[in-house]
Amino acid sequence: MPYVVDRTTRKTLSDGTVKEYRFVYFERNGSRVKLPFPEDDEDEFLAAYRAAKTGIDVKKKIIPKYTYAELIKHYKLFSVTPAGSKRKKGWADLKPRTRKDYDECFGYMDRNLGANDFRRTIRTDIKKAMKANLHRKKFANNLKQVWSILHEHAIDEGWRSTNAASGIAKFKTGEGHVPWPPEIQMQFWNKAGELGELGYHVRLAMILYIDSAQRGGDILDFKWSDIKDDGINIEQNKTGTSVFIPLTDWLRDALDVERRRQLSLKLIPLPPHDYILQGPRGGKLSYNTLNGRFVKVRKAARIDEKYKLHGYRYTGASELGVAVGRSGASVTGHLTPEMFDKYAGDGMRRAQAIKAQAARNENRTGREPLKPTLKP
Repeated sequence: MPYVVDRTTRKTLSDGTVKEYRFVYFERNGSRVKLPFPEDDEDEFLAAYRAAKTGIDVKKKIIPKYTYAELIKHYKLFSVTPAGSKRKKGWADLKPRTRKDYDECFGYMDRNLGANDFRRTIRTDIKKAMKANLHRKKFANNLKQVWSILHEHAIDEGWRSTNAASGIAKFKTGEGHVPWPPEIQMQFWNKAGELGELGYHVRLAMILYIDSAQRGGDILDFKWSDIKDDGINIEQNKTGTSVFIPLTDWLRDALDVERRRQLSLKLIPLPPHDYILQGPRGGKLSYNTLNGRFVKVRKAARIDEKYKLHGYRYTGASELGVAVGRSGASVTGHLTPEMFDKYAGDGMRRAQAIKAQAARNENRTGREPLKPTLKP
């Protein structure tokens, strides 16, 4: 291993006997740090090696179970979901998408802090790591969240008394996603129509996004076998919420066209692999491929980059909000009114305000109108 020196020296004692002394140490730039023998305890040796390599004073005697590497392992093995909890979940109960986000943060921690003693972490350490990832604010915010989860797990196990990530403000990530105005939708739709097969697939995805108002990962999981009772039946990947999405006329017609196309080309496989959106070689379409197609059409249509693929979910939620108010969450699957309001946006609030004032007009009786006067 780089910088590791394994050396044996001999010393003659006063009685003439020769005794051997063995040393294993980390040596770099003229400085040495003594390491434990690897054959005695491999985990302790590796922890001490990583500590020395990252410049940590191993004289503090970091116990392997108190390193971040060990804490992450322990969290994955032993964290549990408290009874009745809807927010705090153990590793085994997390959705695949959430696990992927956590693992990205765990990988960063293991590479940069794996040998660090998590009991000594203070708020400044976390803020420093977040600032180091300022160029990717969403990841920096996820890092803060995962750090908090690990510290809460350490508190539950009696290894820490405080959560150093608590109270740290997240970075503002901009204005976020916005719904697509009708004129921008039409501009995109028309340009896609000029781009042949590429445009056809993007148009189909656009219809699925807007009229289902679901997340991209869920749309890519839509299967022909999910369509029953004139609707699409799914369980959302992120929340686990079961949602029934009644087909609109626009969506029903688009699915009929795509089904006939796939049947004519003999592309529809048997369940559970009968995905509606298929990749270039069959099978499930990847999000990167879908987004790549979408970006090509958007660039060709010269549409502002603020209009993103996920913005179509906002578009669908906004249309639902204008049509039926918060009951549109029964289609989007949002678990709280606040989250649905965020997606439905100003359009829903404007429609509700108009409806509310109209109701006041209908219910009012006996109100005398204001009369003009000639007096100044």
